[in-house]
Amino acid sequence: MEDIFEILIQSKGIDQFIYSEIIESLKREKITNCLEFLELAENLQNFQYYVQVKQLLEFDIQKYTQYDNIRKVANIIKKIIGHDFYKINFSTETYNQTIEELITKIVSEEEIVGFLKFLVCLTAIDDKLIQCGSNSLNLLVKMKADLSQQCFKNIKIQNTSLIGANFEKCDLSGTQFDNVDISGINLDKSKLFHCKWNNLKILELSILDRQGCSIFSVCFSPDGQKGNVLQICFSLDSTKFASFSSDNSIRLWNVKTGKTISKLKGHNGTVQSICFSPDGYTLASSGYDQTVRLWNFQTKEQQTKLSGTGGTKYSVCFSPDGTTLAFGSVYGSIYLWDIKQGQQQSKLEGHSNIVHSICFSTDGTKLASGSFDKTIYLWDLLAREQKFKLEGHTHWVNQVCFSFDGAILASCCRDKSIRLWNVNTGRQLSKLDGHTDWVYSVCFAPDDLTLASGSYDQSIRFWNFNSGLKYSNIDDQQIVVNQKGFSLDSNTLKSGSYYNVIHSKNFDSEQQKTIVQAEGALIQKSEFITKQGINLRRLFKLKGAFILDQLNTLQN
Repeated sequence: MEDIFEILIQSKGIDQFIYSEIIESLKREKITNCLEFLELAENLQNFQYYVQVKQLLEFDIQKYTQYDNIRKVANIIKKIIGHDFYKINFSTETYNQTIEELITKIVSEEEIVGFLKFLVCLTAIDDKLIQCGSNSLNLLVKMKADLSQQCFKNIKIQNTSLIGANFEKCDLSGTQFDNVDISGINLDKSKLFHCKWNNLKILELSILDRQGCSIFSVCFSPDGQKGNVLQICFSLDSTKFASFSSDNSIRLWNVKTGKTISKLKGHNGTVQSICFSPDGYTLASSGYDQTVRLWNFQTKEQQTKLSGTGGTKYSVCFSPDGTTLAFGSVYGSIYLWDIKQGQQQSKLEGHSNIVHSICFSTDGTKLASGSFDKTIYLWDLLAREQKFKLEGHTHWVNQVCFSFDGAILASCCRDKSIRLWNVNTGRQLSKLDGHTDWVYSVCFAPDDLTLASGSYDQSIRFWNFNSGLKYSNIDDQQIVVNQKGFSLDSNTLKSGSYYNVIHSKNFDSEQQKTIVQAEGALIQKSEFITKQGINLRRLFKLKGAFILDQLNTLQN
């Protein structure tokens, strides 16, 4: 069998202009068999007659030059059809060495790059060329060829990998992808109208380096990029984060420099929970001194002290609009506090023991609470009443967390399990077993494809919905995780250790290659479905894409 390089090298010397002319002619006459059409050029008389009768190609036949080009194109495609490149997925490990050797030979050959782009475009016309066109696109991506600002309308790509592909400002309207790995794809300012992408794969988050010390808090920054530290919390703009420790203090940190901005002191007992307001200007904290305090980030001073509600406050959480602060008490009550009015809105009763965790849904209409009474309550905040009582855990419930679309609630417990609940029905969807000790922390990534959990078993685990809720874990002799937090784009993980250290792992190098980009992309009437049936429209929206429900109607 002729080497694929020996076939592709034959495209050298072909006038690049011919490719667009062929494509336009094929589209105009609705040709579906490219080779049959091109083979007419092998007999000049027949080809000239075909041109005269059908007026397909606007070439100057008298010059014979375009005839030669078309004959070369036809011969190359005919040879490719007889090669494995035509029918086998060349992005698999089996062909790694073959592809690497091929790239070294053609990386600087612009005429071959042009021919490969031509093969990609032919997939929009001739279904028989889909696999070789897909292999061509995979090859272009691995070569880091410039694919930006291209018109790839209606191309069909299957059974390949496009990891790290740069489609910035491309027109991908009408494209059909099937069984394609799109990890790290760049869709910034691209046009994605009427796309059908199915059986997609996105690489899960990379495993973190071992930390070497017990961890009580993990948190991802919203932009992706200490006594015993018990919890950390990022501001929404990712420029700062707060931590508290057993010395009763709260520290504010600069994310970029990692340096302390300020140390807040006021609590007379151990701090139990902290939470930034959505605007990032206010930090709420609660503690053993039976108070909830609000801190002004700009002045670095306490602005409000809420007391008189009785008992230690174990959890504190702002509503998504920042107007309400919820906190749970040692006696099982949940208080909703009006921030502007500075007074209690209501008191939710139901739990019979410590409310250890509370969480608002992203639309602010529901509240979840996990308690040491082994139950979880879902509250309807519009009606100010209990909606569901979720039972199944056999020990203290340590953490509850809504998925970003609000459809699923995750919970973790000292019974070593993680459970997923249907928010609309109150039914348990799944029980995740894997940790070998108490699970203290759970949190969804903003794309709802990954769930993070931390445990006394010395591991942090990522449960990936894209791979059927399988997990990756970080094991270390002293890791223990207590609190949680994922970022808005899942790039940076912070962890509070058992010692006076805050560790950071940034996914800006190799891991960054798997982070999807879609800033300014326009999406209309399209679907992007993973192998597990998850639609990635929400992920693209989180990355800055605009979803167009109707023409000229933007949903940001």
